[in-house]
Amino acid sequence: IQIIEGVSLKEKMLEQGIQKSLGEIMLEHKIITSRQYDNVMRVQKQTLLTCKSCGLKYQLNELEVEDIFICEVCGCKVLELSELASLSLEPLFDKVNTVDTAILESQSFYLESIPIPKEPEDLDLSQGGMSLGLKNLEVINKNKYSIGKEKTSDLEGTTKLRFDRVEDESLELLGRVLGSYQIHEKVGEGGSCVVFKATCLHTGATVALKVLKSSEVNDQKIVDRLVREAKVAGMISHPHIVKVLDSGHEDGYYYIVLEYVEGETLREKILQHHTIPIPMAIKIFQQVVQGLAAAHGEGFIHRDIKPDNIMIDQEGNAKITDFGLAKGRTIDAHITQTGQILGTPYYMSPEQAQTSKLDQRSDIYSLGVTMYYALTGRVPFEGATPIEIILKHISTRPIPLSELNPMVPEKLESIIHKMLAKRVEDRYQNAIELLEELKDFSHIHALCPFGHPNRFAIEKGGTLQHCQKCGKPMVVPLYSGQRKEKTFGYPDWKDFLLCKIGVNQGFFPLEKAVEALKLIITGLRYGLTFNMENILPFFSLSEAEKEALLEAFELDIDLKNYPFLFGQIALSHGLITEKKLLAFLLSQKEKKLKLPLGEILVQKKIISRSQRRHILQVQKEYFRSFLDQKLGYFLVAKRQIRGEELPSLLETLKKENKNEKNQSLLGLVLEQNLMNESILDNLVSRFLYQQLQNIFDPT
Repeated sequence: IQIIEGVSLKEKMLEQGIQKSLGEIMLEHKIITSRQYDNVMRVQKQTLLTCKSCGLKYQLNELEVEDIFICEVCGCKVLELSELASLSLEPLFDKVNTVDTAILESQSFYLESIPIPKEPEDLDLSQGGMSLGLKNLEVINKNKYSIGKEKTSDLEGTTKLRFDRVEDESLELLGRVLGSYQIHEKVGEGGSCVVFKATCLHTGATVALKVLKSSEVNDQKIVDRLVREAKVAGMISHPHIVKVLDSGHEDGYYYIVLEYVEGETLREKILQHHTIPIPMAIKIFQQVVQGLAAAHGEGFIHRDIKPDNIMIDQEGNAKITDFGLAKGRTIDAHITQTGQILGTPYYMSPEQAQTSKLDQRSDIYSLGVTMYYALTGRVPFEGATPIEIILKHISTRPIPLSELNPMVPEKLESIIHKMLAKRVEDRYQNAIELLEELKDFSHIHALCPFGHPNRFAIEKGGTLQHCQKCGKPMVVPLYSGQRKEKTFGYPDWKDFLLCKIGVNQGFFPLEKAVEALKLIITGLRYGLTFNMENILPFFSLSEAEKEALLEAFELDIDLKNYPFLFGQIALSHGLITEKKLLAFLLSQKEKKLKLPLGEILVQKKIISRSQRRHILQVQKEYFRSFLDQKLGYFLVAKRQIRGEELPSLLETLKKENKNEKNQSLLGLVLEQNLMNESILDNLVSRFLYQQLQNIFDPT
């Protein structure tokens, strides 16, 4: 009733020439409160509307629904106002600002909440005393906060947690020399240390310099921890452990020198993508276990395995870092002489918070938590205080992995849940045993365009296959060890033209053409190159139909309509006259020559090979620039980027591509975090649909 009232008011205002959104009108007339308006806006921004007929997705906040909304590709009815009004949106409201997905289904559409990448929240440390009988709790956590004991005057003898921010002192160290190392820039920071990129003055090698903050130098326990890290890591040599190269103490600063890893932490990678793709996660998992096996073999346990302490280099290889809490197996390592716990509650094993001695099985538990987070985007246990989280580690069962990520293979889920067993006897007893279990992953897991999970043999990697559930064509990525560099690019102009002809002459419907071009774009993201000739077999065309389509393509190339053709560019550069070009084109068609025009012109000595290469590059850049501009206008029209941002983005692309970066607007908006990748991915389908309607029409 409220929506109908709002729509009625909107119609009256339109008659008076007043343009306002339905939400603004309902808020203005007090049909809804400002809080309800804000909640609806958040849900709209985070919700996708999926057409059940063709699978195209729309953002809910861009729809102008009056009575009926029709899919712009397949023409089917997707949404009626009365149907939307009858649905309870509570599941979507409940999932705002969470990593969970809620889906509402009707006869003609899905409404799907978009997960927002989430990291474990900063703990509210203002609550509560401690019930584990521990004297004190000290957590060195990722957000550079320390938690310590503080007596309160009104409750004598009780313990309260204090929350102190450590000051940033990195600026005064920039440009200085410590030992033999010139400091250049800050690359990271923890509770007690700052990490800098530096150069060794003797060898010229780039290193990471981990410097203890001056505010911590009087705390002997923290100094000992840094010294311990240098000693322990220096005793272990393994490709999946960050090497310690040197250490020292100068001008009041303690420091250690580490191998410089160009890349990011696992936590940063998870926050960028919400979850880690299964093949990548398995590769990281296997390599970290190999590194742990090496450390355990030398008699050390890490005690602080977490995503922040796993570096991922540019080739996707994992390296364990920060052995500052490491101890020998036989030492009562989890509690210091003052009764303090050191570690990170989100990743802490049950025995690490109790009065038991630790062994390598504690690291196995922490790695299980880490992989759970990598595969689901959330840690298994959360709470308002460290104690609440620790108690859950001791007594609460985690939510099954497959409930949060149905793509996780059953065996991988079983392995991780065994790692998370409360009793150490129920876990893998050592890293070697765990590594043996991880060897049996010889399949590639991938989603089809409709979101159905698929499992393919490794030899199917890098190919086009049919979804095992819905039969739709899909790209199967290469297995993680074979991955190529991904790019965000467009199909070639020939692929666009072939799709256009196929639709115009009735070989396949428009939504199939859009689907085909999306497959090409998806392939590029996996570092794979497909074209329409690779995809045609998935359209169920007979051989005769394929030949007829390709013949129509050859006949349709017209010099006047397509300025990005090779001949037109050669003409515009003054390399050939129009008369000669027309003669060669006519000869090419009459003789049915299979050679490209550029090769014919080279053989006839009209142009040189270097000129041909230059024209091909110009041709590629011309079409990419054309599509970048069109996509920019489209994103502005859909209110995804601001109009004033577009000229700057296009200028940035121009500069980057002069340096042969081969960047597109698709990649740039993601690189600059202007859009969510899943939202951009869905908008690209609609952009392709729009371009197929207009791009080759004569103007």
